[in-house]
Amino acid sequence: MPTGREQIVELLDQIDQLPFAQRVTPAEQAQALADELGDDELRAQARIVLLRAYNYSADRTRMFAPFSWLLQRYDEQPSWFGDYERYIVLWTYKWMIHGLLDHPDVPLAQLHSSLDGMRRRYAEAGVGLQPVLGVEYHLTAHLHGASAAREAFARWSRAERNDYSDCLGCEPTEMARHHAELGDHVRAVETVEAVLEGTTQCAEQPQAAIAVALASLLLTGQTARAAAAHLTGSRISRAFPDETDYIAAHVHVLARSGELGRGLDLLSERLADVEAPPTPWAGMQLAAVGARLLTAVIDAGHGDLAVRARGVVDAEPVPVLRARLERHATELAARFDARNGTTRVSHLVQSWLSADSLPALPLGAAGRRLGPTAAPSAAVPNAGSPDATNDVPRWPTHPRAPRLDALPALDGSADPADLAELAERVEAAARFAHRSSSELLRAHYLARREQALARFDRPEADDADRRHLAELEYLLAWGSRRGPLDAAAREGARQAAQLYRALGEPAEALLVEQFVAVADGDHPRVLALIADVDAVGGPVERARARARGLVGHEDRPGDVTARELAAAGLTLLGPVAAEDSAQRRGVAARLLLAELDEAGALAAPGAAEQAARVLALVPEDYVDVAVMALIHQVHARLMQDVAEAPDVEPLLAEAERRTVLAGAGEGWARVQLLRAQIAMAEGEFEDAERRLTAAVAGLEQNDSPVGVADARSRLAGLLHGQGRPLEAIEVVEAGLAQLDTPEPPATLEPLQRNGFSWYLAQLQRIGSRVCVELGEQDRALELARRVVSRRQQLPDRAGLADALYELAGLLADESPLEAVSTYAAALDEAQLAGDAALDLVIRRERVWARKAADGVEAALADVDDAQAAGERWRERLLTDPAAAESLADWDFDWEPLALQELRVRLLASDDQAERALAMLDAVPGGLGAAMRAQGADLGAAELDLVQGRLLLDCGREQAGLALLEAATEVAREHGHDGLREAGASAIARWLDEQGRPEEAQAAWERLTGEQA
Repeated sequence: MPTGREQIVELLDQIDQLPFAQRVTPAEQAQALADELGDDELRAQARIVLLRAYNYSADRTRMFAPFSWLLQRYDEQPSWFGDYERYIVLWTYKWMIHGLLDHPDVPLAQLHSSLDGMRRRYAEAGVGLQPVLGVEYHLTAHLHGASAAREAFARWSRAERNDYSDCLGCEPTEMARHHAELGDHVRAVETVEAVLEGTTQCAEQPQAAIAVALASLLLTGQTARAAAAHLTGSRISRAFPDETDYIAAHVHVLARSGELGRGLDLLSERLADVEAPPTPWAGMQLAAVGARLLTAVIDAGHGDLAVRARGVVDAEPVPVLRARLERHATELAARFDARNGTTRVSHLVQSWLSADSLPALPLGAAGRRLGPTAAPSAAVPNAGSPDATNDVPRWPTHPRAPRLDALPALDGSADPADLAELAERVEAAARFAHRSSSELLRAHYLARREQALARFDRPEADDADRRHLAELEYLLAWGSRRGPLDAAAREGARQAAQLYRALGEPAEALLVEQFVAVADGDHPRVLALIADVDAVGGPVERARARARGLVGHEDRPGDVTARELAAAGLTLLGPVAAEDSAQRRGVAARLLLAELDEAGALAAPGAAEQAARVLALVPEDYVDVAVMALIHQVHARLMQDVAEAPDVEPLLAEAERRTVLAGAGEGWARVQLLRAQIAMAEGEFEDAERRLTAAVAGLEQNDSPVGVADARSRLAGLLHGQGRPLEAIEVVEAGLAQLDTPEPPATLEPLQRNGFSWYLAQLQRIGSRVCVELGEQDRALELARRVVSRRQQLPDRAGLADALYELAGLLADESPLEAVSTYAAALDEAQLAGDAALDLVIRRERVWARKAADGVEAALADVDDAQAAGERWRERLLTDPAAAESLADWDFDWEPLALQELRVRLLASDDQAERALAMLDAVPGGLGAAMRAQGADLGAAELDLVQGRLLLDCGREQAGLALLEAATEVAREHGHDGLREAGASAIARWLDEQGRPEEAQAAWERLTGEQA
């Protein structure tokens, strides 16, 4: 750590360059070091830096100590307290009183005393009192409301601004808040017009003005503008932990405008701020508007939902959370009122809780529907049609399952028939694979388990009773939520295995233990148990063991492959007919389906027929298998080599019908995802967007992180491609807030983990590209780094090479040295992956970073390397099929010309005009002529602009101007206005620099038709 004065000054300068969210810790260290050094001037500077860091953090209360220290020194006015430090003290006074207001434990007398002290010190300093009047208005409005503060507002707004006034973005924002509270929404919007238009910005703008004016925009009919403002403002504020109150304003508007899904997204991200807010006022506001949102959710029929705060495992039911938030808000409001001696804050909170509805906020794909208020009709007459509803089917239990509201009590009065009835329901739930049914049954049994064990696990109980008990104990394991098994699940599995062995059914016991090994991700044990089942089980049990061995299976050298496992299981079962038992048919269907899951299997001949065979075999209640069979059949038919895509609509409609009938929301969402892919391929982007939005909602409701990452990445890519970057980035960020953790979710099987990481990397990649378009370079770079990190977890080296290549491109301007090393890493991965095209692209693209890092000669050497690599790859085309496929579209005749042009541009950028001109002439007939011969007229014209400038630099005026004019004329012929203007500008600028302004003006007007 630095200890000398110069080192601490340097540290303070470095802190000022950091993002606000990263300043607090180093600023605290700087203050401690300055105190240790005992340099009073440095101690003051450190506290000034610390004040700013605290003000933009989630803990503003810590500002008071360094400000009190500065204020004391200010009054003492030592010689080292200069103009800048005095300015900071007077300016910060506004922050401090505003901050004190937001804490109900600060006495009212202290607030008035602080305002008096501010007034006195401003007067003594000889500066205008306009900032003091602004704070006076704020205090009055806080205590009594905007209506009672009209006179204070008038004094403030009439006073002349000075150097201590808030900026031209923040001051109008507070004035707009006054107008909005009085109901003058037109004036509220007008007051912050400059901020909303983007002409006035600061660290808190435009997001503060947007938060204040958002409801007013809707109430004045500016709905599209409100939607765009919401997407912009919420995106900015989500990045700052101290802007909870701004987020709360967005949540309130979302609640009142019916955008409940998006409101829940924002609320869940900030829910922890209710208990640990940047200020108590912000926590109270978030709690109140959150309760208003949850009231709307319940009123819309979604009271059965639960909200999970970011970073929290357990979700909180909506009714419970609403009650907690409302209680928190009203209790805090009462504390504010007790401090203030008025009831204004309680009335304000009640107005938030009961605020009227607003016009709809047209968010498009950035919004999120919660789904229907009731299950869809079982008839589903329009399923699959273009007008079909995209509501996610939600059933508390499988519709074909026995009713669960009259389950046997299993108390001391129960008899064995009760146990048998419950066991039958468990067996049905296992067939339906309906998680909600399983979880309800599990909870019912778990609450009564002790009585069941006491009554039925006794010597006099018969084998049927013990078998029922084993099935119920096994339910504790497979009926639990996806993820690591809890203690009850493990104990249930142990008891079940023990009971099955006591019944003389060791194969069933081993299958239970195999299930536990699958849940633990212990795949070696999963495979080892297959041999144990083989030793004691019959054909069906042995086939089941292999089917279970396929869950999470990864083909590794020397191990049994997934195809071998599936084939062995099918051989054990032998011929399976439709009249066989449901269990036998179900196992066969899963094994056949596993064969189709192999890489390339769906493109192989007969894949569609095998999928149809699965569908014919699978029992009606096995909805998950049936839907996957239908989806595989669609994929296989689309991959057929036919002139016209086959009609797959009947298959999709059948899949949709089955999922709706079964209330299988995840399967239904996957059908929508497939429909969206087909729609995108056919150019039906509006339908694709609707389907993808529905798929995201369905997969989120059914806790499918792999599917959510897939659907969100496709939706974000579609929106980006349609020129809707704000919606695209919201789709990305909402997904990353939900999914982006250091490790894949524990609920995923091993095979799913790779898929999850791949799709999440795709989502991050699209986000990075959108951020580049939005000018958010830091965020783009951060996401690109995370893409690389995700790709490093996967075996796909080509994907990693591509991610490294994109990251290097983003680094090229900011950090050329790191860009060069990143390009080198990308090149290594591309070579390991055998991706010839990417290999050549990387070699060409890295030259500019190389020039910035190591100079033009090193860059030229890289160009030579790229040309040599291209020649090597060209020689390998006949002997390397993979290279031939990768380079199928590579133009080897054009490549030497492109590389020579690159050399010319490198030399031109290094002011080596003569050498660059020699490079142009090195190509027979000239490089420009060679490019035109290849049909690249515009490319040749761009090169002519470079050559024309070079000729002018070398004093060859006539040739240079002629070439520039010729290039400009080519641009005009091709309608390329940008190139035409560049040529005209180059001529006019050179003539002007030569002291010939009239000629420059004439040339510009002649070549562009515009006045200079």
